[in-house]
Amino acid sequence: MATERINVSLPTAQLRMLDAHVKRVGVSRSLFIGESVRKALLEDALAQLGGAGALGDDDWLHTIEADRDPDFWGAAAGAA
Repeated sequence: MATERINVSLPTAQLRMLDAHVKRVGVSRSLFIGESVRKALLEDALAQLGGAGALGDDDWLHTIEADRDPDFWGAAAGAA
């Protein structure tokens, strides 16, 4: 699998929130950001497939719900 470095700029307060969250979860900041990007790409790809009729509504819902881990994602929306 190819990797690419992604630079992320966040205001100090949001960066502190992100660091506190990843410390609580027990992962690195780069892993958390990488997984957030992967999740966003997955959701976008599934939305495109669903829009093209390649997935039924239930397939879309089950795939997204299976990928959602509230302990891992927790405050991601507020931190990012």
